[in-house]
Amino acid sequence: MAEVTRLKKMLIKNRYNYQIVLILIVILFATLLAPKRIFAAKDFAGVADEYLQLKMFDEAVVAYKKALEFSPQDLELRLNYARALAGNELSGRAIAEYERILDSSLENIEAVRELGQLWENLAEYKKAISLYKRSIRVLPDDRALRLLLANAYFEDDNLEAATVEYKKIIAQNPQNVVSLIGLGKSYYKKGQLKLAGDYFKIAKGISINDERIFLWMGRIYLESGNYLKAIAELEQAKRLQHEDAMISYLLASAYLKNEDSQKAIDEFNHTLKISPSNNYARLDLATLYLNHGQYQRTISILSLVEETRHLIYQKNLLLGMAYGALGNFDELWGSLKKIKLIVILLIVMALILFVGAIGAIVFLFFVAFLVGKKKSSRSSFFSDIKWTLWQGITVGLTLFVLPPLIGIIIGGIFYGNWFLIFIPTHEISARSVQIAILAQILSVILTCSLVFLLVLKKNKQDISYLGFKVVKLGKLLKLSVLSVLGILIFNFLYLFIFAKSFGHGPQSQFISKVISTTQEVGQTGPLFLFVVIFGPLAEEIIFRGFIFSSLRRYSGFKTSALVSSILFGAFHFQLSLFVPLAFMGFVFALLFERTRSLYPSLFAHLAWNFLSFSAVFFLK
Repeated sequence: MAEVTRLKKMLIKNRYNYQIVLILIVILFATLLAPKRIFAAKDFAGVADEYLQLKMFDEAVVAYKKALEFSPQDLELRLNYARALAGNELSGRAIAEYERILDSSLENIEAVRELGQLWENLAEYKKAISLYKRSIRVLPDDRALRLLLANAYFEDDNLEAATVEYKKIIAQNPQNVVSLIGLGKSYYKKGQLKLAGDYFKIAKGISINDERIFLWMGRIYLESGNYLKAIAELEQAKRLQHEDAMISYLLASAYLKNEDSQKAIDEFNHTLKISPSNNYARLDLATLYLNHGQYQRTISILSLVEETRHLIYQKNLLLGMAYGALGNFDELWGSLKKIKLIVILLIVMALILFVGAIGAIVFLFFVAFLVGKKKSSRSSFFSDIKWTLWQGITVGLTLFVLPPLIGIIIGGIFYGNWFLIFIPTHEISARSVQIAILAQILSVILTCSLVFLLVLKKNKQDISYLGFKVVKLGKLLKLSVLSVLGILIFNFLYLFIFAKSFGHGPQSQFISKVISTTQEVGQTGPLFLFVVIFGPLAEEIIFRGFIFSSLRRYSGFKTSALVSSILFGAFHFQLSLFVPLAFMGFVFALLFERTRSLYPSLFAHLAWNFLSFSAVFFLK
């Protein structure tokens, strides 16, 4: 029994010795191997960092992965691994690594910023916003995070939320230029150009060498129609950042809007030098060359434009015009075949508009006729008129159909391009001016000839029925001056209301815009005669002398004046100025009604056009 007890004690003692020996062996091996593991992790990490700096992302990914095998808890190593994966366009794996880092610490601003940027690059703005908001809950006073959130809201078109966040940053730091620019961009995107401009001006006062401020100020002036100021701002932006494709493209567009074709061409070429794949710059440049008759250059540039879903129609339409001008009808047909759907749609739309215009004119005349049947207060002057309602409709249709028809013929015969009148362009070239003036002059001459033919030959009446009756000079001057003053006041009110509603004034009429181009082509004199003398005379004969009178024969004054003034406003083909033009037509109809003479309305029309022409010409 004693022997058994002694044996047990010996085994227990040896067991403890074996455990001690085993522990010592483990410690020895750990001591010997640990430096090697640390050395291996640092060695792979150093190589990987070099690969990352050289943007050799494939090699960097392999090296970081190896380093992480030795040091899996190193967050800096894992962050660089995520960067290498993102650089190698392995977005899914990169996101997983960033999320793993942030699971350990949401305070890692670098990881938050880079993962958010990755989400934004993938257009996953809501995920980026969610990430930034999570981080802000942990670091509520971090302005950098709040700025990232505001920018993400802006990119996601959540402009109200972006505005709130930018304002929070500015409230903490009024000198934060980036937030001021962001707030200005938000207001710009919302269409509040004045507020946007105010914030950009504040930013400019703080930082006078930030090209972004001048870029956005230029965009505001460009959209507002103040092209000279837009050019000044964008030129300053270009001086600060000469090789920026966006600045160059906007500056070229501003030159184009300001009708400086050569500078626009030079700047578009500069844009393409910076960004050779900018298809929009190519299209604008091709359009400019097309307008100036350089058809081979047009074709050469358009051949470089990619036929994407958004560009194929415009590219092939311009190619068709260029080939048509050169008489190459095989290529013309080939270009148009590529966009046959859009061509068919355009033809259908043109037919609908044409039939609609005819229907509208006929409808307006017959409304006046039907309303007039209920009235008995027609003066003997208008009752004695012999021309019919159908003759009035014929004159109205002739006046609206002839200008585009004559423009097509002039473009084809004199300039070798039957499509010239339909060229979609932001500028009015000298060639466009010539076609427009000739088409308008010829159309009113032919329409006036038709009027005199119907009055003198068809209906055997003298020109006194068109309103050629003498009015006393004092009465003539009084009525004309009062009419011009009334029209002037109405226009000021209209411009004020329009500007308040849309943030800018209505665009000029076509005839006003071409005045500035006539000096260089020596057409100022002929244009003055047409705008100030010949045009008003023809319009008064047609609209008041014939159309208003033909309506007045069947209807009362209000209906006749309303219909004729609507046609008068529509004839100028300028939607934003339709209301003041129609009001002017109504005033002239009132003068004709009161005096039975064209001279008061003619004199007022001449005076108004003279003032308008002079204002545009001399201000230019």
